[in-house]
Amino acid sequence: MKAEDVPFAPTKVVVDTYENDDIHHYLQEWGLALPDKYPLPFGDYWIRRRDGGLVAVERKYTDLAGDWPRHLSHQLDKCRDGAQEVVLLVEGIMPADEGTGRLWAGRKLRKVWYDQVWSTILGWQASRQLRVYQCDVGPINVARAVKAIFRHYRRV
Repeated sequence: MKAEDVPFAPTKVVVDTYENDDIHHYLQEWGLALPDKYPLPFGDYWIRRRDGGLVAVERKYTDLAGDWPRHLSHQLDKCRDGAQEVVLLVEGIMPADEGTGRLWAGRKLRKVWYDQVWSTILGWQASRQLRVYQCDVGPINVARAVKAIFRHYRRV
């Protein structure tokens, strides 16, 4: 499926087919999601900004070991190529620098693939090409985070 085949939903969140049904249910219950899920070509959630620009939200767990660096980088590249803005939503809380608010990878994460994954994330975050949001683990928390992201981009 191509991006053009997904319904243009200026005031709703479009949810990918493979995303958790409970998350979709919560978003529907709150009046934020379309009734159906769609096989999105990139991202897990699509949100339209007020100006019509597309925001692609890619959801991941804090345990990014399963997402090999090339895979995650490829997914984020696809999002960046197809959307005006990209948000990485990390399910699970990661430490951040108190002064700058930027995420950091501590010694516990010092494995080769973690270094590569986090260098991609931190590099994109530092260059402002990627926004990173975090939430606690669980469908209700992910749905709340998507709701907050939706509200942020509908205000801007």
